[in-house]
Amino acid sequence: MKQGIKTFLAGGLLALALIGTAIAGPFEDGLVANRRQDYVEALRLWGQLADQGNARAQFSLGQMYYMGQGVPRDYAQADAWYRKAADQGFDYAQFNLGVAYEDGGLGVPQDYALAYMWFNLASSPATNTDLRQMAVENRDKVAAKMTPAQIVEAQRMAREWKPNLNALRASPD
Repeated sequence: MKQGIKTFLAGGLLALALIGTAIAGPFEDGLVANRRQDYVEALRLWGQLADQGNARAQFSLGQMYYMGQGVPRDYAQADAWYRKAADQGFDYAQFNLGVAYEDGGLGVPQDYALAYMWFNLASSPATNTDLRQMAVENRDKVAAKMTPAQIVEAQRMAREWKPNLNALRASPD
């Protein structure tokens, strides 16, 4: 009897896992493909979602280009995808753009005011406390390299920034 219950429970858990995968959706399927290093499939799934304006998929494509996973490493493409997601308010993409503008040379020129702005935006709505803390620390580190006038300008840009929720054209050119 106990073996029968264990078999039933194991079968039920397997069925739930399979159903969960089936109803998880294309983004999660892309995550699974990416984890098993099936980058062609991840690119296909996330590419379709990115074309529909999905910020998480756009960010994920940026990661693929940044790391050269299934595509040639291309920092300009990575930053273009990050920008599409960041323009919609996706905080991880905003953080990555802050890093790109702080360092320069990764597809964008060095620009401390833009780095400050993106870090500031990433620190505001971030639900992940670790991301929020990193964004605040990076923003403050960049501020130490800026003049007071540059900081005022960067704060103005962050204050006036509005998400572009209509960013549905996905292909960065």
